[in-house]
Amino acid sequence: MRPVGPRDAVITGTGIVSPLGFGTERVFRALAAGNGAVREMGDAESGSARSQGAPVEPPYLRASVPRAMEPQIKFLNDSGEMAVEATIEAMAGSGVLDGDTAPPMRGLYLSQMDSNDWSCRDFRPAVVEATDSFANALEDEAMNRATARYVKPHFMLESLKNNAFSFLSTMFELHGANTSVAGFSGPTEQALSMGVRSLVRGTTNVSVVVGAAQIASATARLEMEDVGFSEDHVPGDGAGALVLERAQDAAARGVPALAAVLGQGFATHRPDGPMWVPDAEALNAAVTQALAEASCTLDDLLGVVLPGVGECAPTVGDLPCVTWKTHTGHLSLASAAVEMALGAKAVAAGALPGAASSGPGPGVLVLGAGMFGQVGAFVLAPT
Repeated sequence: MRPVGPRDAVITGTGIVSPLGFGTERVFRALAAGNGAVREMGDAESGSARSQGAPVEPPYLRASVPRAMEPQIKFLNDSGEMAVEATIEAMAGSGVLDGDTAPPMRGLYLSQMDSNDWSCRDFRPAVVEATDSFANALEDEAMNRATARYVKPHFMLESLKNNAFSFLSTMFELHGANTSVAGFSGPTEQALSMGVRSLVRGTTNVSVVVGAAQIASATARLEMEDVGFSEDHVPGDGAGALVLERAQDAAARGVPALAAVLGQGFATHRPDGPMWVPDAEALNAAVTQALAEASCTLDDLLGVVLPGVGECAPTVGDLPCVTWKTHTGHLSLASAAVEMALGAKAVAAGALPGAASSGPGPGVLVLGAGMFGQVGAFVLAPT
């Protein structure tokens, strides 16, 4: 494995909100102990939805925010609150705000989705009225009258997708290069890659990468069931945040980094089977790219974090492999950020939670997968 260069991206702060608890250290210990968060869930909204989920128990935002920001909290949806909570932990751990990086050189890369919108709770009273409690078919004129009477226009405020982005960029003065993406699974790897590349290019001096999702609602679980997601893919809620800097900048501040991102790899192959299961060829292509960029061999690795979505195992020899989604649930867009945060913690601790043994080296390979054949691979190394 090549040595960490002065312009390589290093992770100096992490934050996690997950069904296993709040905080990177707590979640890391829970995984090491073999704890799981999947449980049976009631389905008041939809009796046909799958019964298992891994929700985060509210309140989702438990940390204090500046008084000037408190009036803005009401515009955050559940995943937005989790995003803020995880970012507060990551920023505090990095101490980056104590440095002299100007706000225009701090970038925010946010990947977020929230399934509360899918449940359409704000429209339910109007639909009930227009159909006489679902006894009649829904007709346009009746729906228009009921909507005018029962639907309050403020529902549009918290459904805006840029609320968490605006909140975070204002609270932490993240005024530099930025990107906000959405979807179900996959875009967070691209957001992370953009954050890393912006540091290497010098576009930013600090990259804050956040992934957040809420998909344990009854409607989201029903839709996952309808598209054929396996019962092994239990939906969950969560958020992960990473603060990245160049190695030379972290060293100048005297801040110990958890891990360096030495290599990245990506591939997209149309799946032969279910749309959420990447094929072995795509996995191996991404792994090969990431290892090559890091000048890394399998002997340099402690272990591998698998996507855990039913994929064929990549070619990684006898290295220990772990699948954390069986403990946390599938966290959608939060998965990549959460698993990268845990991977960085594993590099710093020299132990991979859930692994029965350890590989010969100190690095960790983290793999992620989207819904349409996308695969991302990241090599994390000690600094």
